[in-house]
Amino acid sequence: MIPKGMTQMDSHDLADKIELELTSKILPMTKRLLMGRRIDWTREIKTVLGDLGIALRYEVAASGYKGASQGEFLYDMVWYQLDQGFLIDQSMVMEVEYLVAPLNCVDDDFQKLVQARANVRVWITTCANMSDVDRHVANCEKQIQVFRGSHDDDEYVLVFLEWLTNNCVIRRLPSHPQP
Repeated sequence: MIPKGMTQMDSHDLADKIELELTSKILPMTKRLLMGRRIDWTREIKTVLGDLGIALRYEVAASGYKGASQGEFLYDMVWYQLDQGFLIDQSMVMEVEYLVAPLNCVDDDFQKLVQARANVRVWITTCANMSDVDRHVANCEKQIQVFRGSHDDDEYVLVFLEWLTNNCVIRRLPSHPQP
């Protein structure tokens, strides 16, 4: 039972809220983000998702986010809940990688998300063009599939800021573990 005043949300619904927030706030600023410095880019993304986490009544851990309850905690951002000082829920974990991801594998920061025990995992990175986005998504899917700890109900929100057209591409992935 979730203590009074705490959030309990289905993983899919939470991923929907995250995707909607990213679409409404990150998409319009994609060109500016890509032209900015890495630290500014990451801070703006943390502000958008940190504010959403607080609005949904989660504690937020992230370095560089002014509303955080604590600094970075294993991932670039975590939404969590405590009950009497004990961690009872980790609803969202996020990793942000500004550099273009390798095309033949996944970034090791994405691998942090695959092993995370969280309701929703958010991956934000850049790609050169749509062809690279498609390859990166395929690599992420493969990583999810081959990881023995993946579950059918795992939710991923993947965000790609694409350099060629200054476009923001959002893809959702449920995992499909191998038998």
